[in-house]
Amino acid sequence: MESPEFPRPASLKINGFVYQVRDLTEVERLKDHLIGFCDHESFEIAIWPDLQGQREVEVAIHEIFHAVFHAGDISPKDGEITEEKLVTVLARQWLAVIRDNPDLMPWITQKLA
Repeated sequence: MESPEFPRPASLKINGFVYQVRDLTEVERLKDHLIGFCDHESFEIAIWPDLQGQREVEVAIHEIFHAVFHAGDISPKDGEITEEKLVTVLARQWLAVIRDNPDLMPWITQKLA
């Protein structure tokens, strides 16, 4: 029996905000030489559709962490950010992302298999 196919989630709840997840367009890719982005104004995450496996997962997590930084009000200009504070915020936010998006981990696990 074949394993079920898990599609990339179409949306992700991140710290109470719902981000739509979509493919990055060719125009967006060529314009800014991107393979992914996170837009905090439109609550959108875009990922280059040609990415596969571990690279696709890495880019998705990278963009999720951009949303986590924004939602957690973490700023690189903030002189008070210590390694411990950063790790604590990331751990708590990542836990919430996993809990609030039950389709995310099966997709990640499938992509990394």
